Amino acid sequence: MSTTLTPPPNAPATPPPPGPSGEPPRMSRPAARVVAILTIVLGTLVLAGAALAAVFSTVFAAAVHTDSRTADAAGITELDVDVSAGSFELVFGDVDEAVLEVTSGAGADRWRLERDAGTLVVDSPRALFGGWLFGGSGHAVLTLPAALERTTLDATYSLSAGDLDAQGRYGDLSVEMGAGAMRIEGSAREVDADVSAGRADLLLSGVSRADLAVSAGQLVGVLRGDAPDAVGIDVSAGSLELTLPDAAYDVRAEVSAGELDNRLETAAASPRVIEATVSAGQVILRSAD
Repeated sequence: MSTTLTPPPNAPATPPPPGPSGEPPRMSRPAARVVAILTIVLGTLVLAGAALAAVFSTVFAAAVHTDSRTADAAGITELDVDVSAGSFELVFGDVDEAVLEVTSGAGADRWRLERDAGTLVVDSPRALFGGWLFGGSGHAVLTLPAALERTTLDATYSLSAGDLDAQGRYGDLSVEMGAGAMRIEGSAREVDADVSAGRADLLLSGVSRADLAVSAGQLVGVLRGDAPDAVGIDVSAGSLELTLPDAAYDVRAEVSAGELDNRLETAAASPRVIEATVSAGQVILRSAD
């Protein structure tokens, strides 16, 4: 008679003992080495970035200077301002001729101020990658003789990037904006504005005709004084908010997409006509309080 012996079952695998206080097992030495190396590399990059930023800041601060130039402003009839990048401001003051002062870390001496017949021309340098690193084209202030503040001038303002702030009394006012921020205040007889991006604020009195186009960004207009005879609006994206003198208007709208919020008093027989085309975006029309 034979007896079959059954072996005992295999003992379950014993997990590695927990660390002190029940902590999970520590990672292997190769994994710990990789983490340590990555931490060192990341820390080095952060320190290098901070050092590089400090160097650029120091170089820029050391390079900042102010450059000034002048031009005869007697008898001018028009302003032509083209800002590719940077900041521009128009003021009136106690000067005998037009004075352009530019403060910049790079390119201050490349701004242009000149007289072309009856037109005063201001042109900024074209800022590329180096201009971005060193503050663009800087901050420019054009000071005109105080007497011109009471003179009606035609004006063209073009802004590709940056900001522009101007005031004055205008006949024909043309505004073209690619990006950034623009604010124009004063009076104008006729206004043409085209905003591709950014925000433009127009606060004007005495406007009889306005053509306003927005393809992106935002245009905020406030027209004061007598109600305009004709306003054309074309919004393909972005938004336009227009505040008009309190009066009745003949509003003719074509909205294929987007929204037109008309809060004006309307009358089909009104001689004051507003024609609005909205293919996207939003238009708000309201009357002044």
